[in-house]
Amino acid sequence: MNYNQILKEILIPNKKGINHKLLNRILYNQNKYCNIFNYLLHKVYKDSVSIEETLKRMQLNIDIKPLCPICHKPVNFIGKKSKMFSKYCSTSCRAKDPKNYEKWVNGQKKFNMDNYGVKYNFQRNDIKNKRKETLIEHYGTTKLYSIPSIKEKIDKSIKDKKEEIRNNHNKVLKEKYNVNSFGQLLTLPEIQEKINNTKKKNGTYKKSNTEDQSYELLKEKFEDVKRQYRSDLYPFNCDFYIPSLDIYIECNYSQFHCSHPFNDKDDNDLKILEELKEKANNSIRKQEGKKSQYDNMIYTWTDLDVRKRNIAKQNNLNYLEFWDIKELKKWINEL
Repeated sequence: MNYNQILKEILIPNKKGINHKLLNRILYNQNKYCNIFNYLLHKVYKDSVSIEETLKRMQLNIDIKPLCPICHKPVNFIGKKSKMFSKYCSTSCRAKDPKNYEKWVNGQKKFNMDNYGVKYNFQRNDIKNKRKETLIEHYGTTKLYSIPSIKEKIDKSIKDKKEEIRNNHNKVLKEKYNVNSFGQLLTLPEIQEKINNTKKKNGTYKKSNTEDQSYELLKEKFEDVKRQYRSDLYPFNCDFYIPSLDIYIECNYSQFHCSHPFNDKDDNDLKILEELKEKANNSIRKQEGKKSQYDNMIYTWTDLDVRKRNIAKQNNLNYLEFWDIKELKKWINEL
């Protein structure tokens, strides 16, 4: 028995539409007509949210409910002759539509140009002044970063965000490639092959940096050479490790290593260190509360490199440092 057709003939008897008198009787006496009520609400269309929607769809033969073009969820029922369903499921999806967003942006630009002579809100003097007044009223200054409590919140937020990105990055590396760092990823043969193929395709194969060139030189001599190698005896990402010789190699080519090992007893090195500290203190990034490249140079040269040497010496490792690719070539040729 076709219940849909029977109910349609009873509740929608003609082109004039729904028999509201009979429908109201069903709605007001749900206990008496519970079977009809439940059938209309749950059986005919499972995605209908009301009996009125079900009957309108039966009348217009709308078996499939329209979906939101942004999130692809069912849209809202309106029930008007001119507009039976909304185009979007929510106002947020409406705002996400590129066409609507572009229309809104253009409208904002036109309004600002007509009234204030600028395109964007942040350029408007009235908004700038209002923002300054609000900051002074609440904090006594317009430079929020100078307030210790605000600075602490901002720094914590940045730190948490970086930590989240780092954890997600490491998670992807572990799940997809079973490695713990990007340096280890580069050591995988399939990744090396992809990199080389891309360089050949783009015509940049011979334009690799000095560390890549060093790897190619070592690979020609030692097929078992590994990049960014870390072990229990050497808990740093070593540039290269040659298992057959059990040698750890660090290529300190960049300016951050200052072209030679740091010696805290050497007057020249102490003088260079003072110059770096002075440049760091006078840098713009330092004034903004950030680390400058001079801070990184000081850390790498006087701290990180020193700890690497001490660990290598403490664990009796075969440890080599090169300050120029020419030194590496000379060492390889002498073997």
